[in-house]
Amino acid sequence: MVETRRNKSQKSSKRTNLSLTWWFGAGFFIWLLATIALAIVGDMFLERGVVVYALFTFFTCGGFIALFFVLTRWRKVNGSQVLPAAAAFSVAGMLGEVPVMLTYPSLVPALSTSSTGFYAAFLFLGYAALLAMGIRMHGQ
Repeated sequence: MVETRRNKSQKSSKRTNLSLTWWFGAGFFIWLLATIALAIVGDMFLERGVVVYALFTFFTCGGFIALFFVLTRWRKVNGSQVLPAAAAFSVAGMLGEVPVMLTYPSLVPALSTSSTGFYAAFLFLGYAALLAMGIRMHGQ
């Protein structure tokens, strides 16, 4: 009986360990899906006016944070580990955006080059909001 409890304790402690590689990989996968989706339908949101852009940014950032929150609960991340997880999750997308921004006109031909600034601001706001949430949850 003691052995069983110890094994369960070890299994659950392994589950709560922070794996920055996992968070980086999850962030990269989500960034890749979002980038492909924006390349296909981004003109509907980035070039339809300020109100549509603002609503798109608000709901997308909220969804991004909600997804991260669900993943932290699923992975049973402790409060002190939320900030490193948020940083690893965000850095994957930030690094992926460097080649996208450098080759924006050829990579996303459906969008005009004038929407590059809107796209960059959208990304900055999303990553900043996620990191702010990580800072807020840190230590809870």
